[in-house]
This record gives sequence, structure tokens and C-alpha cells, in this order.
Amino acid sequence: MSTLKSKLEKRAQLLNAGIQQGDKTGKFGCIDMIDSSGISGWLLDLDEVNEITAIEIYIDQILLATTYPVHLRPDLSERIGRPANAGFRIDWTSIAVSDEVQIWLKKPSFKFGIFARLKGREILLAYAGVPPAAAELAQWIKNAIIPVVTPRQKQEAVAAFPTILAAPDESADLVKAIAFYLPQFHPVPENDEWWGTGFTEWTNVTQAKPSFPGHDQPRVPADLGYYDLRLPEVRAQQAKLASEYGIHGFCYYYYWFGGRRILERPLAEVLDSGKPDFPFCICWANESWSRRWDGSEQEVLLQQVHNFANDIRFINDVIPVLKDPRYIRVNGAPLLLIYRTELFPHAERTAEIWRNICKENGIEKIHLCAVESFGFNSPMSIGFDSSVQFPPHGVVAQNVADSTPDINPEFSGNIYNYEEVVVRELNSEAPPYTRFPGVMCGWDNTARRKLKGNSFIKATPQMYEIWLRGAAERARQNLNPGERFVFINAWNEWAEGTYLEPDKTNGHAYLEATRRALKGASSWKELIQYAKSKTHLTAVEQKDLLAELEQALVAQERSMEFLTKIHRNTLSDSCTKVAMSDRMPLQIGAAIHQSGGESTLERVNTYSISRDSIISVPRHRWMYVSAWVVMPAVFVTAQTPAYFVFENIKTRERYYGLISSRKERPDVCSAYPQYSDGEVRYSGINCYIDISNIQADQYRMGLIQFNETDSFIKFFEGLYDLT
Repeated sequence: MSTLKSKLEKRAQLLNAGIQQGDKTGKFGCIDMIDSSGISGWLLDLDEVNEITAIEIYIDQILLATTYPVHLRPDLSERIGRPANAGFRIDWTSIAVSDEVQIWLKKPSFKFGIFARLKGREILLAYAGVPPAAAELAQWIKNAIIPVVTPRQKQEAVAAFPTILAAPDESADLVKAIAFYLPQFHPVPENDEWWGTGFTEWTNVTQAKPSFPGHDQPRVPADLGYYDLRLPEVRAQQAKLASEYGIHGFCYYYYWFGGRRILERPLAEVLDSGKPDFPFCICWANESWSRRWDGSEQEVLLQQVHNFANDIRFINDVIPVLKDPRYIRVNGAPLLLIYRTELFPHAERTAEIWRNICKENGIEKIHLCAVESFGFNSPMSIGFDSSVQFPPHGVVAQNVADSTPDINPEFSGNIYNYEEVVVRELNSEAPPYTRFPGVMCGWDNTARRKLKGNSFIKATPQMYEIWLRGAAERARQNLNPGERFVFINAWNEWAEGTYLEPDKTNGHAYLEATRRALKGASSWKELIQYAKSKTHLTAVEQKDLLAELEQALVAQERSMEFLTKIHRNTLSDSCTKVAMSDRMPLQIGAAIHQSGGESTLERVNTYSISRDSIISVPRHRWMYVSAWVVMPAVFVTAQTPAYFVFENIKTRERYYGLISSRKERPDVCSAYPQYSDGEVRYSGINCYIDISNIQADQYRMGLIQFNETDSFIKFFEGLYDLT
């Protein structure tokens, strides 16, 4: 009783300490405990009890981790008379080790100082208990996040293990890719009048012809076909495909002429229906429309007039769009792109008017971004917040049309080398203002401009991946958190030869390159090409350096799996890697589902699991799982397949992953003598699960095994927060 009483008294002291330190905003909290496993505490907002606030954990003024107060705290609930999801926890094992933390850990001595700060606020959450010694704290973190490997083990790792792809760089997830989106894939009365009945972008695409050897025309879509954007099913397919390959959102071109909209139907239906649930922003294509497709004032079809009256009408027209919950924001401010800022007579005054009108309509701030297209000016000179690169505008390359063999003699356009552009862009200097890096998949507008078009040769998914990787790295280096966006030209500019959507030539190659570049998971070949594109060494030095880099990367890849196993204490096991999918496998859907049997989930990452476990697991990384399962009448061998299943506890949505190998478990056999050897012998499971495609939420985990006609499902104890 005395022990229980002392614990309750300590809880009360911590609660009082946190409330005493509360500030005038009504937010209260403190750190309850710092021990060998991590940091725990609570944060409570008495005014907005359902508000979720990010908490930054610092050591010696170095950001260690970010967490959220989302766990139920009964003690706080009793104190305030209502449920309080105010608890938070950071485990040392979940921390991604930055360079700053590594340097801090190597210090021979340092001043101890650990505290939490509300993100964007100066409110401190003090530690109410007795802090650990600085050396003790450092040792806890080292033990949890830095594997200890002997020199002999390192040698064995290089010599004994096959090459594997390095694990994704989790810091790359901070960079969000936005793809420009063209809505001209459905007929409208204006295009019927100007270009012929039924005209869409596909009209030009299908009529394109090659003008020189290797000229990839016409372009033929693959997965989505010659789609019509009036169909919600098409828009849903596009969003799903983009999301699967790491695209954060679309930037819709917005065509508005003095109150008249055109090609507005796809976005209007997205707004009205709320589907797809996919982030987006808009770019006002604020130039006049002409018959030449290039924004010139010759043969004008729709005149764009810029004056204060029209500017005010425009911003009032788009305010409902900016308020959509899916709208992309920069540090909370809706992101509004303007295609040609030089057309505004008084751009700075227009920006000021727009900000005031938005504020009057409940939008505290907007983020104005100037597209670097025709006649671009610095955003600072016109009152804008940023600019975005928009290749091929602004790129430099030599026209090689005259030296292209067997070219159509009537071709009067330009031909450029895409590789030359990539190398120049990777080595260009960043401007002194906020600029979102931009890349293009390729470029070939001969489908529109025919023999007068511009085309880029040597535009491959590999070179695009190198360019995007460099753009993402530039965003990480030059932009602040909350601003790290890169723009891709484009999702579906088929008539201009720059699109991520699958085609008959490249399939999903550009999408796959996008995912690798954003996650930092390129192969060593692309890494070498990337290094080659950025180097300024002589030819001999460059050759020697690249040869050495190649050898080092191959050795690193060969040892990665071995070192991971040492870190996870699974050196004696052969671990399977499991990829999760939201699609139910056919054999599961066709089988008769039954439940039963016994199972235990022993470890998740470094955690030992108990019946009441609620464990937070960071997504975008491999999750190590050790378990065993026995299901009567299900006979298993070393190769008997099974499926891991994650089930969302709210929506019941499931994800499935195939397990292709099993482990012998003599301890399980001895514990269940009533079962036959075939039912229990290979009951063990050790694997790494890729949970990067699973949406953040709380899940329960289970296993599905098969008999001849039935499938048996068994859920493990405990719940798991994928954060």
C-alpha cells in the first residue's frame, strides 16, 4: 500500500507542477519521466481540449524529436472532469539520428538541458522530477540508436552478404512533390468553336508525328487510356496512382478571364463532391489565350485584362477554393500560384489588396508564389512570398537541331539535350529568396506546334530521377520546415511531352523514379551519375573518384542487411521482408474465414509486447516483428505462406503482406504436446514489414494461415499507433 500511495502522491505532484507552470494561453504540462527507454509527459489545453499541438523535444538546444499529446490520461481526465487525450511519449529507439545529435553524443562533456517546447511557441514544459546525469542520458540514447559492431563483423558483412538496396532516407519524406495538372481533357463549347467539335488535348496528342530518328511520337497512354476528366472514376484513379508513388498533391491550372471560367469542370466537381480526398492548389493561368498556344497576343481567343477591379473579382472568386480542407498550405497559409506576374500593372499593390480581402474573409494569411515563366521578376520586388521554377522556362541548353541526322527537312523548331539541362540545373546557384525547385519529366510540344515545336532528346526516367533527387536535396538545404515543396512539370501535359502518367513506352518508370528520388532510395548507379553530374574535377580525377565511390557503395549495400540483423539481434535468422498492400489477395477472398488457435507477438522493433501494449511505431521505415502462431489442423513447413494483416480499429480497412518463410520453434512444440509436429514445428515468424504505404492511425495486427479450403485468422494482443 505504501508503494502505491507514493506513486499516487508523485503523480499528484507532477500534475500540480505542470498546472503551476501553465501560461496565459491556458496550456499546461510537464515531462513526467526520463529513463533508459525514453521520455514521457503530458500537455493539456483547457480551452481547446481536442486541439492537437506538436511538441518539440530538445537536448542542449538541439531538436531531438517531435511528438503529439494523443494518449488518454485518466489522472488528468479526473482532474478536469472530462476525457483528456493529453499524454505523449518519445522512445529513444524511434529517434532518427541527425548529424547534430551525433556530434552532441560525442562531446566529452556538456551542459545537461532537456525540455519540450510547443511547436512555434516559446512555452516550456519543464521536467518535474529529478533529471538523470548527462552522461547517463547520453548512454541511454547511444544504446538505443547506435549499433555496436566489431571489426570482424564488419569484414564478414562485406564478404558474406549479397547486395541489397539501402533503406530509404527518412529525411526525404520532409520534401513534398506537387505536380502541375492540366484540365483540358474534356470537351467545352469554346474549344468546339475554335478547334472543332469534340476537341480535347487528346486531339493533338493522337495526331503527332515523329520528325527525326528516335522521336517518340505519338505518345500513347497506358493505364488510364484516353480518359475524360468529366468522369469522377478517372479523377479518383489519378489521385490514387499519384499517392501510391509519393506525389503530395496536384496544382490545377485555373482559367479565369474577367469573371468567365473555362475548363473549370474537373476542379469544380472535386470541390463539390469532396472527392478525391487528395491535396491540391491552383495556379492562375492569367495570360490571354491565342491560336498559337504560346500566350502571344496574336489571334487572341480570350483576352485577359489586368486591373484592380479584375484582381479583386478574381480573389473573391477563389476564396472558397482556398478554404477547402484539402488545399495545400505553406505553414498554414493557402498557396496561390500566379503564372505571369509581369502582366500585373501594379503587382505589389495587387498582392496587398489580396491579402486584405483574404483576411476579411477568414483567411489570416495567403502564400503568393510567382511562376518563373515569361518576364519573371523577383518575388520580393512585387510583394510575393516565393517563386517556383517552371522548366523548360529558364533552362539553358544548346540547340542541336542542325546536327541531328535524318531530320525532317521541313522541321524548323529546336532540339535540346535534356542531360545538359540536368547538369546545369544541379550546379546552379540558389537565389537569395524563397524558391521552390522545379523539374520537368521531359519536353516535346510538337504535338501542338507540329514542325515548329521544341523537343528535348535524351529525356529518360533515369535522368529525371537524378534531377528530382537534386531538387529535393536543394529544398531540404535551402527551405525551412513547412516550405519544402518541389514542383513537377507535369502530371498530364501529354501534348507537351512532360507527364508522369504511365504510357506505352515507359510504363510506370517516371512514377517509380519519383518515389525513389523523394525517398532517397536511388540505386548506386543513379548515385554515381548524380555525383558525376555535380562534380567539377578533371576527367582523370573524376574517373578515379567515381570508381572508388562505386566500390564503396557496392560494399555498403552488401553489408546493409547484415548490420541491420546485428542491430536487431537476429543474426542467426534469415529475415523475410514483407511489403503491405491495401488489396486483398485472391486466395484470401476465395477462402472460408475461420478464427481460433494460439499466438503471441513477442517483439515489435525493440519493444517486448504485453497484453495491454499500445505502441507507437514511426511509418516510412521497416518494422521488425517476431511472433509465433499455432492454429489446429493447419500444417506448416518452412515455406508455408501466411499473410500479416493490419486492421484499422476505426474504419476496419485492412492491409495485407505475404510472409514467405517460417522458423522452427522447439519451445512452442514443447508447450503444445497435444498438437502434431506439423501443426507447431514451423510456427515462428521473424520478418521486416514495410509499413510506409499504411495510413497513419491505430491498428491491430493479425495473421492469416491456410488449410486446403479454409483461411484461419488470428489477431495478436495489443494496439499499434502508426505515426
